[in-house]
Amino acid sequence: FKELSQSYNLIPVYKVINKDNHTPVSVYKSLKNYANTFLLESVEGNKNFARYSFIGLNPDKIIKTGDKEKIKGADPLTELEKQINDIKAPLLPDLPEFNSGAVGFISYEAVSYFEPSVKKIIDQTSYFPESIFFITSSLIIFDNQENKIFIVSHADLRESNNIDDVYSKSLK
Repeated sequence: FKELSQSYNLIPVYKVINKDNHTPVSVYKSLKNYANTFLLESVEGNKNFARYSFIGLNPDKIIKTGDKEKIKGADPLTELEKQINDIKAPLLPDLPEFNSGAVGFISYEAVSYFEPSVKKIIDQTSYFPESIFFITSSLIIFDNQENKIFIVSHADLRESNNIDDVYSKSLK
């Protein structure tokens, strides 16, 4: 950990456990008392099941854009980039490549930021944010192929240089 902290500011701390009878859905259901969670599957091609399933909880930050949000009239991808552009995280060979970051959506209403010929709808009858992103560093990752679960929490050294305190916080 200390060696990685010399070059990186977001360091994964993780434990690997056997999948046993746990499923992504059963674990996700057990988080019903947590707000702002997600379950993300990663099916590729014509496979019947996903190699990885990701459960995120306790996002470090939530970015919402739209006319009724704190961030108004802004390109959601620019706002997202502002939040993550200073992250330097190692790729560890034992961990799935995605083990922290941003998960969310961009609504159709945001298309005008990317394609100027598409104009915003002025008189909408209902409201929905243009985007919502969870910036998460706590994940439960199911490797359905290897039958194991990674419990990952990242030590974020961007706000503090006290690596012992940041490491201890990531264990909680």
